[in-house]
Amino acid sequence: GSAGTGSTAQWYSGTCGGTSVGSGNSITVSPTSNTTYFVRYEGTCNTTTCASQLVTVNPLPNVPTASVSPSAICEGGSATLSSSGCSGTIEWYTNSGGTGTPLASTTVSPTGTTTYYAFCTENGCRSATGGSVSLTVNSNPTVTVPSGGNVCVGATLNLTPSTGGTWSSSDPSVATITNGGVVTGVNQGTADMTYTETSTGCSSTASTGTITVNPLPTFTVSLTDPSSCGATDGMITISGLNPSTSYEVSIASGALNPENSDGSGEIILTGLGSGSYSPIEVSLNNCSTIDNGTYDLNDPSSPAITVPNGGELCEGEILNLTPSSGGTWTSNDPSVATIDNTGLLTGIAAGSTTVTYTETATGCSSTASAGSITVNPIPTVTVPSGGNVCEGATLNLTPSTGGTWSSSDPSVATITNAGEVTGISVGTADMTFTNTTTGCSSVASTGTITVNASPTITVPAGNEICVGSTLNLEPTTGGTWTSNDPVVATITGGGVVTGVSQGTTEMVFTSTATGCSSIASDGTVIVNATPTLTIGAINCNKPTSSYSVDYTTNAGATVTASVGSVTSTAVTGVPNDQQVVITATSAGCPSVNQTVSTDECDDVVVDVSNGVSPNSDGMNDFLEITNLDAYPEHNLSIYNRWGDKVFQSSPYENDWNGQNNVGGIGGEELPAGTYFYILELGENEDPIKGYIELKR
Repeated sequence: GSAGTGSTAQWYSGTCGGTSVGSGNSITVSPTSNTTYFVRYEGTCNTTTCASQLVTVNPLPNVPTASVSPSAICEGGSATLSSSGCSGTIEWYTNSGGTGTPLASTTVSPTGTTTYYAFCTENGCRSATGGSVSLTVNSNPTVTVPSGGNVCVGATLNLTPSTGGTWSSSDPSVATITNGGVVTGVNQGTADMTYTETSTGCSSTASTGTITVNPLPTFTVSLTDPSSCGATDGMITISGLNPSTSYEVSIASGALNPENSDGSGEIILTGLGSGSYSPIEVSLNNCSTIDNGTYDLNDPSSPAITVPNGGELCEGEILNLTPSSGGTWTSNDPSVATIDNTGLLTGIAAGSTTVTYTETATGCSSTASAGSITVNPIPTVTVPSGGNVCEGATLNLTPSTGGTWSSSDPSVATITNAGEVTGISVGTADMTFTNTTTGCSSVASTGTITVNASPTITVPAGNEICVGSTLNLEPTTGGTWTSNDPVVATITGGGVVTGVSQGTTEMVFTSTATGCSSIASDGTVIVNATPTLTIGAINCNKPTSSYSVDYTTNAGATVTASVGSVTSTAVTGVPNDQQVVITATSAGCPSVNQTVSTDECDDVVVDVSNGVSPNSDGMNDFLEITNLDAYPEHNLSIYNRWGDKVFQSSPYENDWNGQNNVGGIGGEELPAGTYFYILELGENEDPIKGYIELKR
């Protein structure tokens, strides 16, 4: 129906007249699912029938998954945005609300780290939120290039950073660079050094690492000598330079001064007198070339001089230089060397100087370099102990290396090249050291050596004394005496020796005046013990019809007898019924003697043991027979019980222990049992017979 006057449209959901949702010709609704809405006009006059409208509710799109490739870029780089999970339209924003104008392109180049949001629109609906992804923007490295990036060919320049990445040169033929940032100029030109940071992969801007390699100046030098002696119109011409260019030039190691090349590339230095102008240095753009050649300007008639020996001499020596007339000589440093007008040069002190000859006729002088003089020092020697040394003794002088030593009189004292002096005989000699490098020798008087005599001592003839006795040695004054072994003998300062115990020692006298000592062997003293003599057995030696007398004495004593022969233990060959005087003597000691009568002789008894048990127990291991030495012609034979001879010995040495030494029955080692012996003593003596028990 039609709306009546004053009626309004009423909206309902559910049914017509159901739940009111608003009034008016239009309303805004936000259903969460598909919903049918009903509307009718209602008024005081009438109410119309309902009309309906279905509102379809579409679902919101899923939040898309956002990604970016690459995920990190360097300053000035770009990345591509992409998404997944949306079948509709994707719009990109840089704010999380998705407001404003979306991005025009998925290729982005932000200046800093940025988060991007992707919103999905499907069926007119947009996702509630945007999928996000962050793109990291890494800063490009900053490099530091000193000296405005200027470097000379062959020189180096240190750039930073020096760690954390790698360096590269855009043109290694111009300049190279190490990963430590060390640039080396190779050839003139320009090259860019780029640093790439290892952690980010980002590189510095090439233009920030620009290196300019400047060339080293190349040039030649020519000289124009002064026109006359003393004139200052000499010139040095430096050629081969860049035309009309500002350089800096130094001559003779002076300061660098600005000089401009002319249109032909030359710099001409004028107003120069004679002299040395080496070295010459030319610098361009702080790059220098130094020419160390010899550049001397000479007066046109500089006199030539002759300096012998290369201009070297020792302190106090002289050299004759020429010319010796026609001009004057001067020394640049008279404290080092002087020279007279005849050219006689004298070395004064170690050092260097130059001498110049000026010709009277022309006023021209010799070049300084031609008169170079070196004065070498005289070696200094050190002589200890005032140079005093004794005959046969040594003294060490210095230096001990670096040269040779010589003696003015080797018959008085010799010296080795190590400086060891040996006193030979009394007298004086000078030791001189010559330095191998310079050839200079020390002053003879500074190496004077005085050789003092070793004291002469007097030891009485025989030089032997008895324990407790004394001996007087000389000298008795003027020094001190010492004993090398006071246990054997002592000595006083007056030379009195006292024997203490048997032995040998040396007495040494040291002169107070010279400090020299006598030769030890010259003072040898032998101390003997007082002799002793003890008489032992008096033995009858029937085979020789003589007697022997045993004795003992102390070591070192000498024994003599009035008759007979003396051995170390007995006097033998004494006739029967004789008296023999036996005497013991020691040098420097009173003798001792005893008289013995031979009628007191004891009979010699030969005793044969009757048993042998050779078991190495030290008891009865051998057949023992006593006093066989009284019968030197004796003979021993041993038989077994069958009468077979099994052993025979003449003389017998008390060495039978049951062995067979004649062969035959029994073998070398005889069996235990009873054996029989016959001991023949010699002519006119009855043999001794008996038996022996051999036990094993």
